[in-house]
Amino acid sequence: MKICVADDEKEVRHSIVMKLTESHPYANVFDVGYGYEALEQIKLIRPELVFLDIRMPELDGLEMLANVMNALPKTKVIMLTGYNHFEYAKKAVHFGASDYLLKPADVDEIKQVVQLTYDRLTEQLGMELNGALGTTMIEGLFYRNITYWFDDRVRKLILFEDEVVHAETHAKAICGFECQGQKVLIVTAEPSYSGGSFRDSGEFTRLWPVEWKTWETKRFFDIDVFHRGRFRSNADSAGGLRLDVVRAVKAADREKLNEDLSLWIQELQSLQANVVREECAKLISLLDSDFTEGQTFNILEYGPKEVWLREVERYPTWQELRTWLQEWVMKRFDQLHPVTVPRGSADWFEKALSLLELRADMDITLESLAAEVGVHPVTLSRMFKQQTRLSFVRYLTRKRMEKAKRILISGDQSIVKIAESLGYQDHRYFTSLFKNEWGMTPGDYRKQHGSSFGEK
Repeated sequence: MKICVADDEKEVRHSIVMKLTESHPYANVFDVGYGYEALEQIKLIRPELVFLDIRMPELDGLEMLANVMNALPKTKVIMLTGYNHFEYAKKAVHFGASDYLLKPADVDEIKQVVQLTYDRLTEQLGMELNGALGTTMIEGLFYRNITYWFDDRVRKLILFEDEVVHAETHAKAICGFECQGQKVLIVTAEPSYSGGSFRDSGEFTRLWPVEWKTWETKRFFDIDVFHRGRFRSNADSAGGLRLDVVRAVKAADREKLNEDLSLWIQELQSLQANVVREECAKLISLLDSDFTEGQTFNILEYGPKEVWLREVERYPTWQELRTWLQEWVMKRFDQLHPVTVPRGSADWFEKALSLLELRADMDITLESLAAEVGVHPVTLSRMFKQQTRLSFVRYLTRKRMEKAKRILISGDQSIVKIAESLGYQDHRYFTSLFKNEWGMTPGDYRKQHGSSFGEK
């Protein structure tokens, strides 16, 4: 807080400055002298509090009071007066002074005036913050150099927890708070800073939603360097691709669905985090509302868009949300288009599983297996997804990797030979599949189970 002391008696000024400095060591106290020079200093400093002598030569207290209140209407002015100027002091209060103190000013009275001024400033700052953030609740509000909040000459920044990396950043703090569990600092900006900043509460109100969405998107996509302009708020392109996904589901076209879903997800990666979540909730809501006629679903699993938005917001990162969303869409597709199989489907599907068990090492395909059991490849593919929750290729790969484990610990074939026996001519590709399935290379698996046979 900045405090100015104006009095024509040097000893009085020094006494008040000393009392203020001792009782409030963090305040910036200025001895501005008296007269026109004092007035110019006050206008330049823009203090929150002024102690002003009521009778001074050159420019008396009432004239200076009028000038100060005209230039700095939010500044609190305390008049200093002797007993014989008591009526004069009351007149000053009528003209805009906040209060008056009798000389010599008592240290406790001075402390009380400063504390009341500080409380008024913190209350005003809190009100402006809450007004700017709207319905967003803030907690743990604390204050440091609050005087800069009210000085529109000072450029200020909004910093989030992961951006506060230097101790000097805290030294420049004006105030701080928590918003939705995230720590936020308002700090003064360096003169050379060229990013987003604000000077008054009105500009803060406009800047806050921009900075919050920027930081949220940075955290959501887990990126260290944020390029402004890379992430858009306009979702028109994503909206068109979203409808393509819905049409593919309606048409029961799994292949087209996979293609359109990939394109839509790719488009989402260029949008701001809040827009991505909104798009995801819209898609799920569409797949829900467009296809539920005559069906009953659990409201916790299939609800309106607002319910889905809350569900989507449970996933703090894009990777988590994307994985969950893809699984949900494919599960929904299977629910809407269950596999219709002829009588005896259990028999032919069991036969298909048995053939895979026997021939997992052969160059077997979905088409060749479907021909052997006498069904259409699409029917067989859907049956695999419905019964095993895996695609045909994924199921076949797992069976091959299970067989690879058995061979690795029971025989002495090289990994190259094992790969070839399972239908993989590229042993490096086989090794990557094995590691994806079991979390280690074939060689490491063999060593872990007591075999000393080499990698090759």
